[in-house]
Amino acid sequence: MFAFWRALNFISLLAVTFAFAHSITMHQDAQAFNEYASAAVDLTNAHVDSTGLFTMTRSVRDIDNDKTRRFLYSGFFNDNFSNLRLTPPVECHDAEKWRLPSPSGRKVAILRHENNDETQVLEIWHDQCLKRRIRLPKQHGKVITDPGGFGRPSWNRQETCLVYSAERKPPETESFFQDMDDDKTKKKESRSNDDTGVVRGGQNVLGVGKMEHWGEKYSQYAPLLDLYCLHVDTGKVGQVENVPGGVEATTTLGGFSLGQAVFSPDGETIVYVGWNAGGELGMPRRLGLIYCQQRPSKLYSSSVRHLVNRISFSEAEVDESEHPVDDDFTVLTPSFRLARSPRFSPVRDDGSSTLVFLGCEQGFDTHSGCWALHAMQYKKESGFSSPVCVVNQVADPRNSRSESGVVAGLNFPGLFLLELHNNCFLSSESLLLTTQWGSVTKVVHVSLVEENSVSLVSFDDEEDISSSSLLCITPDGGAVIMNQNSNRPATLHLLSSAAIVSSAQKEASCSVSLSPIAATRFSGLTCQSLNFHVLLQTQASPDVNGVSFDLPLQSILLLPAASGTEKPPLIVVPHGGPHSVSTTTYLPGYAFLCGHGGYAILLVNYRGSTGFGQSSVECLPSNIGTLDVADMIAATEMMRSSGLIDPERIGICGGSHGGFLTAHCTSQYPDLFKAAVLRNPVVNIPSMTTATDIPDWCFVEACGSYDWNDYRPPTEAELLAMRSKSPICHVANVKAPTLVVIGLKDLRVPASQGLEWYHTLRSKGVPSELLVYDTDDHALAGVRTESDHWLNIKRWFDKYL
Repeated sequence: MFAFWRALNFISLLAVTFAFAHSITMHQDAQAFNEYASAAVDLTNAHVDSTGLFTMTRSVRDIDNDKTRRFLYSGFFNDNFSNLRLTPPVECHDAEKWRLPSPSGRKVAILRHENNDETQVLEIWHDQCLKRRIRLPKQHGKVITDPGGFGRPSWNRQETCLVYSAERKPPETESFFQDMDDDKTKKKESRSNDDTGVVRGGQNVLGVGKMEHWGEKYSQYAPLLDLYCLHVDTGKVGQVENVPGGVEATTTLGGFSLGQAVFSPDGETIVYVGWNAGGELGMPRRLGLIYCQQRPSKLYSSSVRHLVNRISFSEAEVDESEHPVDDDFTVLTPSFRLARSPRFSPVRDDGSSTLVFLGCEQGFDTHSGCWALHAMQYKKESGFSSPVCVVNQVADPRNSRSESGVVAGLNFPGLFLLELHNNCFLSSESLLLTTQWGSVTKVVHVSLVEENSVSLVSFDDEEDISSSSLLCITPDGGAVIMNQNSNRPATLHLLSSAAIVSSAQKEASCSVSLSPIAATRFSGLTCQSLNFHVLLQTQASPDVNGVSFDLPLQSILLLPAASGTEKPPLIVVPHGGPHSVSTTTYLPGYAFLCGHGGYAILLVNYRGSTGFGQSSVECLPSNIGTLDVADMIAATEMMRSSGLIDPERIGICGGSHGGFLTAHCTSQYPDLFKAAVLRNPVVNIPSMTTATDIPDWCFVEACGSYDWNDYRPPTEAELLAMRSKSPICHVANVKAPTLVVIGLKDLRVPASQGLEWYHTLRSKGVPSELLVYDTDDHALAGVRTESDHWLNIKRWFDKYL
């Protein structure tokens, strides 16, 4: 009996010791993730004014409070722009939703939400003085501040007006059974619906009380957006009424969503993007917009001369008998299926300027693709010329001129970007933009004088495989550029105008690093943890039947610092999309797994990725599950034979289409991968078709085409094609322990997809676990969700790899 109790006590002691050690490990993991998250440098709204004052906003994670905090940095460049000294950052108030300096920097417009977000107030600051607080009218809903999508407000060059997009309010509704004794109802009953604008019984009608929105990320926004001009001196606001679709609608179905508006240099015309929301053919149902650049859109122009003049006077000065109307709108890109991101150049001596924009006449069916840069001349007296192409779409980078630059052996692949920078012009004849270039992002210089004149902008200390992006243009024609790598958070670099256009070696006149801002109560990053290496691997692409595009594959390898003789395990990462790309940007999750977890990370840019020419994008549709899988396996096998990793300890982790590929790889090659993580994965395309906000994705990627004018369920043949390309066909082969992560608010890939995979594996006896985040959507980007699921991912690989 004594021996029994000794054994029991020993087992209890072991259990307590294990639990304590496990608690210590979890604490260390949490502290380490805090360090990597604290080091991230996410910057927006950078601006340099004529005095050398530099401002920018930095977003940081606050894991303790599950929110993003924003800090305003400011500092001065010296007279010759060779040095920048930043003051300590000041936190932006949560009520501040957006700030925008005027072109000169002397004025700043700040949008605030007050009274529990019920009131929108625009503050106008002039130098150090708050000149005016303008309560925006109840006529419209939320002001749109969405730089990568519908755009944000914009100043005119005279710095007297702003143009912005705002939600169109849906019709007011009330029940059929509204209390008839209610005084308000009695008054309404004495008039018709047309008189009151109230629709009885309409609260559950789509287009009246219910909205057909733009899908993932936009479900809380009204689907139709109108344009407004605001005069900062009088505080008056006027709606732009001469627009496509008009402004007098009794339903939110059909019409156009208007955004990305900018003033012409003379301030009398606005140019903007109109997204077809059902107002024209090609959009029988609104489809998901975020991450989807192929939604039909055109550029329009509207005169606002009379509107601006009218709001420039106070109420007492306006003669209501004189109300001239601005001319009707003009379609600037009638032959283009896609056009976006209009930007005006500085004015030349003859009074003309150039309007540039991203366009694609034939469009593309994939959710992203290669853009062309177009330009049209503008003059107040004569209006707009016809558009001409400045930088063509590139099919195959091997046919590009090497004079444009070469990055990691790859010639210029064409323009792959979401938008042009708000202030992108160096002069009236040239501009800078940020574009994907293979597995990196780079800044390029574009001349408007010569067709296809593109040159890589770099500086002496820049690593070839690092990623750079444009922050802002300086008044003297220089640029502030952000540079980073997978093992190094972003730093700022100032390039002079001479250095930008020079073909010789270029030295950054100023470089600045930003210190960490702690994400939790743990201490911030001490920097020694970022001791891993970044390599860019290139290999021949494998032969796949029916695919002729054979550009070499690129993969990014994060390799932990050597620790003894033991080789690290490998986690293979396919990106989502599929038409997106993994780049050498600093991502806390992968840095955490490599620098702290000791895992080698292989980010594979399979064919179909953006940044490698349009032919790379177009070769994947109808070949998913075959071509992309073959590329993933080829990259994995190259690493197995490299001698850099342990070939017997390989896992795989992917989200969205990356989850689709993770499911395919573990089911088609069950002995190769020892553990897997799927984040909001696609596993069964037929069952996703009628539940996703992007049914076109299912048709295009699985079947190769989609009829944009006809919303319908798939035919029997299409269903069979979709199923044959789905991982669920091979699920019986899976052996790898699998962690499935889903967000229940996901409108892009329904949570049922991940659940189907999880329940199937569990029924087969495959070790499986499910992480469920109730309030997160497709990106799983909630601050606590991000940290929690990356710690769980490490725990999973620690257990099974």
